[in-house]
Amino acid sequence: MKDVRHISTSLSGHTIALAEFEKRVQIFDINSLHIISEFDTVLDFGGQRLTISEDGKICICGCWGRHGICAYETETGKLIWQRKDLKKAQHIQILYSDNSKFFAQFEVGASRIFDINTGLETDKVHGAKYFFNSMYLEIDIIDKSNKIQIIDRHTKKIKTKIERQSFATLDLEIADNCFAISESGGPLSCYDIQSGNLKWSIPINEDGHFLRVSFNAELGAFLGVSWPFMKGGKKKLKYINKDNGLIVKEVIINCPTETEFALNGNVLITSDREIIDMKNGEKKNWA
Repeated sequence: MKDVRHISTSLSGHTIALAEFEKRVQIFDINSLHIISEFDTVLDFGGQRLTISEDGKICICGCWGRHGICAYETETGKLIWQRKDLKKAQHIQILYSDNSKFFAQFEVGASRIFDINTGLETDKVHGAKYFFNSMYLEIDIIDKSNKIQIIDRHTKKIKTKIERQSFATLDLEIADNCFAISESGGPLSCYDIQSGNLKWSIPINEDGHFLRVSFNAELGAFLGVSWPFMKGGKKKLKYINKDNGLIVKEVIINCPTETEFALNGNVLITSDREIIDMKNGEKKNWA
């Protein structure tokens, strides 16, 4: 694989999916640094149309046009199922609360939840652009165009709402008692997950906004990848105190095209083919 343009990791699994601009997908083990398989898919560029199951056995790929959404067996690349009717997929992600399901948002029509093994629809989530699960509480967070809703997972009732401060979400991460949301051209803000009250906010500065955010329970910190999008330049990995928003450490990671956290926020995977350990800063290169 030449240029990595897509990276998909599950919450805690060590198997990840990498892809080129479109079609070609590589399944990689970040513990052994070995390639498991490589195969062609329906994946095309635009949106987030690649995801991998928690156990690393199934890879889901989507496209804009006639091929729809497909599931592949990661060890062999064998097609498991195909839904040609699911066109114009923009965002696909595995649900942390139930790894047997995935969420898909479309350019047209309601967002939906599907069974990962069969491709059958299990629920609709009207108006949702993103759908996030808490590992710690029975709460889901639905990101809509103009507001963020905190939902009781069982009753589906809205507990509280958050008004967004920008036009789009870049990333959202849920910790044990709060969640952090990074907005495009805007701040990184942290809210209490029960009340929805703002705890702290990091205004946008010369380092730009945060493209990726993760929570590391062992460090008790949010981890964020910032990028100075207005002027260009190197990306930074920042360690942020969960309780007060203070940045306690910064690491320059050059300027990879894509970055994704894995292993419960314990490592950062970059398209520069680096795996960075969050605890000691050690870097491994799989090239």
